[in-house]
Formats: sequence, structure tokens, C-alpha cells
Amino acid sequence: MFRLLAAKRTTALRTPALRRMLSSTVETMQDESPLAARKVLTLESMNPNVRTMEYAVRGAIPIRAEELREQLKKQPGSLPFSKITPCNIGNPQQLNQKPLTFLRQVSALMEYTDLLSPEMIESTRKLFPEDAIERAKRNLSYVGGAAGAYTQSLGIQEVRENVARFIEERDGFSADPANICLTSGYVSYAFAAAMTVSAHLTHYLFVV
Repeated sequence: MFRLLAAKRTTALRTPALRRMLSSTVETMQDESPLAARKVLTLESMNPNVRTMEYAVRGAIPIRAEELREQLKKQPGSLPFSKITPCNIGNPQQLNQKPLTFLRQVSALMEYTDLLSPEMIESTRKLFPEDAIERAKRNLSYVGGAAGAYTQSLGIQEVRENVARFIEERDGFSADPANICLTSGYVSYAFAAAMTVSAHLTHYLFVV
């Protein structure tokens, strides 16, 4: 799987890169197993949508937008507009949408845990609402009080259990936390999904 690991180090996922990554995986697995001809996933046998998928965050328009942004920096007034707002990714704060306060409050408390100490808790209650304080304490209990430490490979167990309960309540179908994988965003999900397909693992849900 060396070629696959090497492909993971690319900074941007584009269709050619994905094809090369999948092709390398297939070739490597065929070399390693005499039964590969009958069992391994190939470019011909896989879902054609996987072969043609694209990482649409990049492309001609975003690249041109970056060029125009640089032009505005170096030559203010050279274009009939003064600002470029990227709309190719989910970035509502670029349009001045107020961030979700609760999430940032919880994150702040988890990152600076001294705010939850007995010596500072009364001062903290003057700045943070009680529900944010309780959520931060609960989340920290999931990781032994050490936010930022390594977790299980699939993600924090309690969080995956919460995701499973949410799916059951929303969709009416049972969900197994063991089949749920937490990722840090779209790109890491795409790589993980490609690896899952290549390794013959199925029935995984990626939460990004």
C-alpha cells in the first residue's frame, strides 16, 4: 500500500490524482495476492461514479479568483470591484454570518480548561452560559480531560454513540457506533472513503 500512502500526501485531491491513487492500490494488491484476479477491486469493476468524481473546491474559477485577488493587492482600483468573496466552499463567515456562539464557547472552555477550575469557575460563569460550561465538562469527560489528545481511530466513542442515536431518531433505522467514523473534513473523508473502497470495507458512515 506504499503508493497509496504516498498519494495521501498530495495537497489537493483532483480527479487524475484519485485515479492514480486507485490504480496504484489495485496494482499493489494484485502484486501481493495470487487471488487478486478474482477478488480485488479494479477500475473496471468499481462504481463508475468513483472514477469520474471531482474535487470541485478547486478549478478554473477559484484559481482565476486567486489571481484577481493578488491583482487587487498589487494594483488597487485596477478592477471594477474591490473585494472577492469565495463561494466555492461552505464558508458563511465570509458573507458576515455570525458564527454559532455556543460551539465557540464550548471550544474555548475545552481548550483553556483552567476556566473550569474551582478557583476560576465563578468568574467563568459571568462570561459563559451554564449550558456551555456543562457541555464542555461532559465533552472533556469523554477524553479524560485532555482535549487534543489522540482518540480511537474511528473517533471518540461517546461522540459516535451520540451520532448513532441522532441517526436512529431522525431516520428511524438502527445505527451502530462501530460503523461510524468521524473525520476532520471533506478531504480527509474523501481519502478515507477511497481507502475503504480499496480495502473492501463497507457500511461505514463518515461524519464531516
